[in-house]
Amino acid sequence: MSGDERIAKRADNGSARTDRLTLDRSTTENREKTDSVRKQERYAMLRDTNTLLPIPPEMPGYHLIWLTTNNNKDTIESRQRLGYELVKRAELPDFCLNSQKSGDLTDDRICVNEMVLAKIRHDDWIEDMTYLHHTVPHESAKNLRDSVRIGQDGKGRNVAYTGGGFNSGVSDGYSHLGQAKPPTFVGIR
Repeated sequence: MSGDERIAKRADNGSARTDRLTLDRSTTENREKTDSVRKQERYAMLRDTNTLLPIPPEMPGYHLIWLTTNNNKDTIESRQRLGYELVKRAELPDFCLNSQKSGDLTDDRICVNEMVLAKIRHDDWIEDMTYLHHTVPHESAKNLRDSVRIGQDGKGRNVAYTGGGFNSGVSDGYSHLGQAKPPTFVGIR
């Protein structure tokens, strides 16, 4: 006797069954979209994500930012030590929000759920952003560039050595590391 008697036998030996991929083929084939349609849908989702918090009106001389009251590693107090100030409702009287939070930190402040509106002098913000997003990466890239040593292998090809590591066939692209131009913040408020 062949096979397991506990398994039900079909008269057609299972040949009449079709797999799910075959049944779902028309559905999956109809889901094809062009890259431009996919990109537009993705951009729309990103726009929706970025507009969950209301955009506050401009405050001349300041950069405004929503800060969370729930992050233990990036606290409101640490931001205040960096020069951020919580925006008082009286400073933006026409910016009315229905969702307010009350507590020691947020009384008389502009809040949406756990988020509180803060401001920092625009010059300080530019200096911070330049440091974090230009100077620090520039220094890291420069350190990496400075650690690369170029030599030649037995076939005369350039090779790069980095602190004991070895990579064959390295181009001179490393030499441009750490030579970025300072950023501009035109149009950013």
